[in-house]
Amino acid sequence: MAKGAMSRLMAEHPEDLLAALKIVNSNLIQYSLASIERGASGIFLSVPATAETLKAEEYEKFMRPFDVDLLKFLQGKGECHILHAHGEKLYLDRMLDYHVQVLSWADLNGGPTIAQARQKTSLTLMAGIDHVNFPNMSIKKVKDQVRAALAQAGDTRFILAPGCAIPTYSFTPLIKAIRGRFRINLPDFRATSLLKTADLSRERAESYSLPIQTGCLLPHPGFLRPPATIERQALRPKSKKGRLPPLFALFNPPAEPLNFKENPAIHHLL
Repeated sequence: MAKGAMSRLMAEHPEDLLAALKIVNSNLIQYSLASIERGASGIFLSVPATAETLKAEEYEKFMRPFDVDLLKFLQGKGECHILHAHGEKLYLDRMLDYHVQVLSWADLNGGPTIAQARQKTSLTLMAGIDHVNFPNMSIKKVKDQVRAALAQAGDTRFILAPGCAIPTYSFTPLIKAIRGRFRINLPDFRATSLLKTADLSRERAESYSLPIQTGCLLPHPGFLRPPATIERQALRPKSKKGRLPPLFALFNPPAEPLNFKENPAIHHLL
């Protein structure tokens, strides 16, 4: 609600604004911790640290300290925290020390490229699809972006995804063109690990043996139905304790056991 007034507040009432942001951030910390306690695998933190939003010195004073403080409280808690660097003229180098496992940004709308980001950080990268022009692209253009992203990213520590949210009116065939690159091949491979949940221990999770084609994110196995109906699985039923188990389970190729906290190995987003 205060977005339009932020520039004036930063310039005319900096101390009052800092006090207010401290309260907001405290609430976000408590909300994040409560979410993880109730079964969330992590948080998706969107940070508009970009020249379109504020000056570099304003980011250093009014944004970065609160981001760092929030993530400090989450260290050692949860499985996967995603930083979404939102905008085009990013102060990206100042965010590379954030305590997260995944970096999401719009590589095709402002950059840096996936290859450039790979040189800057060892974090799992999440990018590849032009979210701005996505509704108006041809299927061939979408497939070209998929191929280009994978060529830059390599085989590990990468999630193929739009640079930000795609419009809700995007055509379904365009989305399927991305997903079609990673079709499930049930008879050939097995799942090696699942994201931890509040209602499912890692020991029980790893007892599942679900075949897949490659490392990717798939619907949680508790909700998997025969292949013909997997695409129709949209809702997450409540668990016995009334909590929502995760929609996604994390799978890894059998030759490379998962150690998510030390070596995130998310490959591609199905």
